[in-house]
Amino acid sequence: MQQVPVLQHTHDNYLKKLKKTGSVLFEGYFDNDDGGIMIMEGKVADQVITLDPTIQSGFMNDIITEVKIYKH
Repeated sequence: MQQVPVLQHTHDNYLKKLKKTGSVLFEGYFDNDDGGIMIMEGKVADQVITLDPTIQSGFMNDIITEVKIYKH
């Protein structure tokens, strides 16, 4: 648990780098430390998520869902 502040900081920095790619459409956190959500455009390589330091450490886990949006 002592690593939590360091992991959170490295996680935040990783998310900032992802946002700079222009692929992130939305990201935010749920209440009560229940996690967060990131919506990205296009097909996202698995390594984009697995390279997150908090995922690598096992502190957080990921759930990836692909959604296709069709425009009329």
